[in-house]
Amino acid sequence: MQSLFLLKVLAILAAVILLIYFSYSLAKKGAFRTRDEQKSLIRIMEYQRIDNKCSICLVKAGSEYLLMAITPNHVSLNPVKVGNNDAASAIEQEIAAQKSYGQS
Repeated sequence: MQSLFLLKVLAILAAVILLIYFSYSLAKKGAFRTRDEQKSLIRIMEYQRIDNKCSICLVKAGSEYLLMAITPNHVSLNPVKVGNNDAASAIEQEIAAQKSYGQS
């Protein structure tokens, strides 16, 4: 009777040890990481709605930044140099273009 109890305790202990081992190995491989923690090549840096149909977002693809304009019928990508006045003027031009597109 005691040997049966001892066998059950050992089986439970072995199952717990295996569970800890597998969870540790999965965590080490990165299976529990969220998408933000993983290195991805494409990332949305900023997103701005212009109106209920149009929006723009700044996308980082590798080392390049792209300004993406999204409307119900059109998506455009424009390369942008971030960190200078060229980026600000490109964003202002894209917002103006999207506003005029949304009104027509």
